[in-house]
Parts: sequence; structure tokens; C-alpha cells
Amino acid sequence: MPWRSPSEAEWKSIVASTPPADTGQSIYILRTSLSLSGITGFDPETVPSALREICTLGDPVHIVGTTVNRGNLKTATISNERDVLIGMHVDSWDLLEPEYRQLARNRVSVNIGVSARHFMFLPLPVDGIAAAMADEPGPEEDVLDVTSLGRRFMRRFPDIPIVRCTIMPGEAYVAPTENLVHDGSTEGNPVESRHFTLVGHIMPTGHP
Repeated sequence: MPWRSPSEAEWKSIVASTPPADTGQSIYILRTSLSLSGITGFDPETVPSALREICTLGDPVHIVGTTVNRGNLKTATISNERDVLIGMHVDSWDLLEPEYRQLARNRVSVNIGVSARHFMFLPLPVDGIAAAMADEPGPEEDVLDVTSLGRRFMRRFPDIPIVRCTIMPGEAYVAPTENLVHDGSTEGNPVESRHFTLVGHIMPTGHP
């Protein structure tokens, strides 16, 4: 299906009127102080200090670093083991069961490229997905294999729309990727994309 703008009701259901305090179930779009007008000579090592101007980076912090993606990819995450695009998925840095996923570390990802990229997600947390699928017989899954659970959910409820946020150069998203079915995308942008990622307990400065 083609992408479309949300209806007024959809917009109200997914966009908070005041900054939320629950980082385990909230997504934030932020502008950074990084100047990316001339990418030549840009040092990605300056990203963490720029992030500290707008975020509290709670321990333990893990710097993933810079990732480069080709342009025009519907989904952008590549499996390190198989070198293939994995599609919509749930991260598992902290290896938590579904009911505890809201306590996992979240991530901040800064667009340090010269073109827009996208962050896509299913607007339902992992524990909500697990509850909705509790009555459906399915394959015997590892309790931590929430990616497979999320994909079965999307097949069962294909009318629940995926949300796509556009992240412009110099902007960042903060998201609980351990608690969301999600992926990045460079669709519609032919040039390669770069983003810098850091994992921790991250709260935008000035939020509750």
C-alpha cells in the first residue's frame, strides 16, 4: 500500500500533546546542533557530545557508531550474520521477556547523512502484541523471539498501519527499539544514508 498522511483521529492517537515521560513506550524526534551542510570532513565522534546537549544518556551506554545504507531501500537493517536485509524486527540488546521490554534500554539515532531517512514502527508495544496473540495457536517460539511474534501479529492484523517518521539531516529519533516492531528506510532517497546510533537509557532534556 502507498504511504499516506494520517487522519486527524490517527494523528491524535499517536502524537502526544505534552512530552511523555515513559521512554519505554514513547518515540521522540529531536533536532541536534550538528552542522551537516558539508559532510566532507565531518567527524562522527562529535555526535555523542552533541547528543548530551539535548539528552540525558543513562548508563549503561553502548556506542554502536556509524551505519551506512544504500539509497532507495524499503527497509534498511542488515543481518550481520547473513548480510541480508531483515525487514521489520525488534531489537534484543537486553534479552528481556515481552512483559519487561519497556524497561530495556532505548536508542538514539542521528541522521548524519545529506538526505532524509525514515524510521518506521508498528504503534503497539511488545507486551500488547503478546497479549493480542495469546489465544492464537502458533509455532513453538523462544519466548525472546519477539520479532517472529511481531511478524505473526502483522499477518493476523494487516489493517493496523505502520507509522513512518521522516528524519531530516541533523535530526534524531529516540525510540524503545526493544519494545517496538520497527526498521529504518531510505525509500525515495537515491543517495546513500548515514546514521549514528547510541544505546542506553536515554531521556530528552527538558522532558518529564
